[in-house]
Amino acid sequence: MIIREVPPVGSPGAEEPHGTTVRVLLVDKDPLSRHFLTNALSEMHRVEVCLAPIDTSDYRPPANVQIVLVASTPTEPVQFSQLRALTATRVRVLVLGIEWTPERLQDALKAGVAGCVTKNVDVAALAAAVHAVASGHVVISPELLVYLAAPPELLATVPAGILAKLTTREIDVLELLAEGMSTSEIAAQLGVSSATVKSHVSHVLTKLGVRNRVQAALIAKELRLHDKRGSR
Repeated sequence: MIIREVPPVGSPGAEEPHGTTVRVLLVDKDPLSRHFLTNALSEMHRVEVCLAPIDTSDYRPPANVQIVLVASTPTEPVQFSQLRALTATRVRVLVLGIEWTPERLQDALKAGVAGCVTKNVDVAALAAAVHAVASGHVVISPELLVYLAAPPELLATVPAGILAKLTTREIDVLELLAEGMSTSEIAAQLGVSSATVKSHVSHVLTKLGVRNRVQAALIAKELRLHDKRGSR
């Protein structure tokens, strides 16, 4: 499973692959939210949206739908039984949620969803997430990284004593990644340019032997935890 964060707007990962239009089924019981998401995604970001009925208890997505976007509301939280029923149809599911907790995130991933995004995401980033999920990636909002634990198979690929091989600045960047910060936020925190941060991130990924920032952040969390335990 490839884990990937929501790509920043303007980054290569945020661009729709080859201008492909993705057909999305929107499951949202909030009329205003349904209206906004349908119009915003359809008009701006090469996403064709169709609406699911309000009652989806026995509903199966049409065969031509690539993504099901499930949006929660304060009064209508996402039901994990619904997510399991959707993923059982082999369609890829992206959850747009509020009030995420570690348990809710893990339950959603166990239900087989392909993405979990916070509801404060902007429309461009949400569209990028839709295209990433359609391309086979699993997408997680950076703010939710603190709720994830690195899988054992990922930790097994990390060389022993790897932190000693990172520069002080690379460790700074890695720790901020683990806090869920974006490139621009890290740049502001460290007082450097975004280009410098991207360079440090590239070096960190290479040294850790991982593919993306999310995997690096998960490893950082585990390594720092183990270091603290070992020092006791």
